[in-house]
Amino acid sequence: MIGRIRQFLQAMGASLSYEGFRYVAEHLSEQAQALFYGMHPADQVHALRVALTAEELAREAVAKQSHHAPATRQLVPLGAPALGHPWPSESRYEPVNRGLLIRAALLHDVGRRKGDMDVWGKVFAVLMADFFPRESSSMAKRGAGGILDRPAHALFVYYNHPQIGAEMLRNIGMGAEADLALRHHDPPQPDEKIELTILRRADEMN
Repeated sequence: MIGRIRQFLQAMGASLSYEGFRYVAEHLSEQAQALFYGMHPADQVHALRVALTAEELAREAVAKQSHHAPATRQLVPLGAPALGHPWPSESRYEPVNRGLLIRAALLHDVGRRKGDMDVWGKVFAVLMADFFPRESSSMAKRGAGGILDRPAHALFVYYNHPQIGAEMLRNIGMGAEADLALRHHDPPQPDEKIELTILRRADEMN
């Protein structure tokens, strides 16, 4: 709950800096940027923080694991493109796709569109889900036609934004990013992709 309160305080009046706009433009196509900027400004700032945290977590993994890597093992050929830059995990040597990780972090919440759920809508949905999970799940319903429909729609988006966002990403040809967005709230699995592990941890920290 303390983490939820921190997220709420950070969201109040949040907006991207000039450096944030540059970071988004550097890593996302025009189509992907349209989805990114379709989110509420608070979600844009959250997504940027998740991306920056994901990069830092990956660098920390390298620092912890690089001295254990076999001297004869090369994780990626010399001169490989930046999108395939390797970052070993904390428990296994596995290349991490840097570009995929950053794009997925920036886009993991695009299923929450501006107008679907503002800051107060998210507060309502989080509190309902935490304290009244059964009732909130049954209340969730798509459609924000009138003011009385908004609480139900906010709950629907809260519960379903990974699926909504994944569909939006697949529609612009970002299937790998869609898979990560779809599963970033799922419980960890021993055989999951390292990009998903890092994305989940970064999201939980922000």
